[in-house]
Amino acid sequence: MTDLRTFLSEMALDPSKFAEFLREPESAIRAHDLSKEDGDALLSGIPAMIWARLAAYLAFPPPYYAPAPVYVTSAAAPVYVTSAAAPVYVTSAPAPVYVTSAPAPVY
Repeated sequence: MTDLRTFLSEMALDPSKFAEFLREPESAIRAHDLSKEDGDALLSGIPAMIWARLAAYLAFPPPYYAPAPVYVTSAAAPVYVTSAAAPVYVTSAPAPVYVTSAPAPVY
């Protein structure tokens, strides 16, 4: 079974394989024995879906690139905030400090 990264690399390096894919995408995918998920991503034409399949190879290299689905059977009860501290408001600011004179320069 060819992985998606290898399939795309071969198409980039061999114009005849790329032409074959453009003429008959389904038969090219079958001929290279791509997985159903990889084939669906290519046939969708959605760049984000293809990139997600390629990124999956980086996170989970073959043969572990497609982890089994995780099912959540129970979850903790949500936590609700019932009371919060009173907000603090600034009602007055300190008086500004003005510099009225500077010291004489020393020569």
